[in-house]
Amino acid sequence: MMAFPFAMTLKTFTILQWSSGALVTAASALAKSFIDEDRLSTIAERWREMARYLDAPVTTLAGMPEESRRGWIAADQGEFAVVTVEMHEKTGSLRALFLEIADAFDELARVARHWVHSVNMLGAALLTQVVALQVLRRYPPAAIQARWYLRWLAAAADKMTWLMIMGLVIYVKSQMSRIDAASVQLKKFDRFASSAVIDFAHVRIDTETNPTYQEPDPGEKLPDQAEDFGWVAPEHADAGQR
Repeated sequence: MMAFPFAMTLKTFTILQWSSGALVTAASALAKSFIDEDRLSTIAERWREMARYLDAPVTTLAGMPEESRRGWIAADQGEFAVVTVEMHEKTGSLRALFLEIADAFDELARVARHWVHSVNMLGAALLTQVVALQVLRRYPPAAIQARWYLRWLAAAADKMTWLMIMGLVIYVKSQMSRIDAASVQLKKFDRFASSAVIDFAHVRIDTETNPTYQEPDPGEKLPDQAEDFGWVAPEHADAGQR
């Protein structure tokens, strides 16, 4: 069976309004309620694609702390592991937000598809009734009843359509709230990324709190595999900094 097009549904409401002489207020709102499910699906796929780009970094970062323990003999390995774990968590959270937004748009597309189908089914049923009643109006014995039934049909279709529109609006608002909440979380990542930017041309390291930069005490044992290392004092641009 050929699908009943949305444009024909709108035309059916116009015909119903003209035939019954009653105002179908939902007709104009219905014309503005059409949602392009294909566009929504495309948007969802774009967000899902961005999430897939983070699959490899998340996997790589997950194994870096353990991998860094192999052959890393300096005391800053622990700090590297801490930072790497944080990067893994942040990247995983970012990927999860991308998927959350993609799921929200997918849900919107799914509901839009079913909603348009339901409205078109209503339009097809109304068109069948309107055509039949228009035929009956040609016969005097049934003309009055047909005219009254057309008015009743217009009122019923108006109420039913408004209920469908309001249901769609409520659902879209709930999904948009879900997307807005994810967007707020994304803004936090913007601040995190900005604070993580390092200007290596002007970077300064506080050597007072980093034992790697301090000359070991006489007789102090160096880490394993570092027995042959010779300690070289860092060049100081300022006291306590490099």
